[in-house]
This record gives sequence, structure tokens and C-alpha cells, in this order.
Amino acid sequence: MKIRFDNLEAGWVDVRVEDDEEVIVSDSFSYTPYDSFGDLIDALFVMSPSYRGNHEKTIIFSTEPLEYEVTFSKKSNDIELIISSCPDMKRNFSARKEIYRVAGKYEEICIPFWRALRNLQSKHSKEQLNELWRRPFPFSDLNKLTEKIKFEKTFFVAKK
Repeated sequence: MKIRFDNLEAGWVDVRVEDDEEVIVSDSFSYTPYDSFGDLIDALFVMSPSYRGNHEKTIIFSTEPLEYEVTFSKKSNDIELIISSCPDMKRNFSARKEIYRVAGKYEEICIPFWRALRNLQSKHSKEQLNELWRRPFPFSDLNKLTEKIKFEKTFFVAKK
């Protein structure tokens, strides 16, 4: 799975999700009304191998009016990702359409999202990101997630 966040401009960013060269999502989402990047980073924390228990987190990406729901569900060390589209902010269950479902380990499901965030972060200074995104970019939280991933990678590799 490949995730990309590109072309950040005026509070909009392109998102692209691919699986085996098939494009699942190719759209642009807005900085408002949701803190999508902050919510995504929070979900990636909760899904991490060292975070115990079963959890579910849903992130909303608004393309105004269409919205994408990205839901991560963790059971033991397995993570399921479901991407659904909703025609508007009401996210009417009967109008929701599941467009992608995949399951795997943290490295397969969550790391591609983290890499996409880090790639976006590396293209801009802090001031540029905050200005282009039109809301504070969660630098501190992304840096904490990065440290957690580096620690867990070292810990879990050494444990094997």
C-alpha cells in the first residue's frame, strides 16, 4: 500500500492511496472542519504494537462535500483498514460506500501513512506548513510518533 500527501496549498492537500498499482483514492481534502492530520497521528499511536488492547479510530477527510472515513481497527497485533466515502458531512450510514478494506500488521497498514506524513513534513519549513495548511501542523505529535516507531522497530527487531 502506498500513501501520498502532496501539493499542499491554501488549506488543501492532495491524497493518493494505492494498492498494487490500483488507485483507491485520488482527491484533495481540506484543513477544515476536521483536524485530519492530528487525528491520523493519534490513530497511528493507538494502533502501535506497544499500545495494548483492541482499539478503533476513525479519521475524516473532507473534500467538501464528499468525505472519506478512514477507520483503523486493532485486534491483538492485527490491524484492519477500511476506507469509505460519504456524499456529505451527514455521513448517512445508508449512503456510505466502502471503497477499500485491507488487514495486516502495523508495518503494512500504518507505516505507509506515517511515511506520507513525514514526506509532507520534509518538503516544507514549519512556518510554510502552518501557513499552507491554514492550521497548526502537528509537528510535535508527529515527531513523538516518529520516535515511538524508531524505538519499537529497534525493540521488536532485537526481541526476535
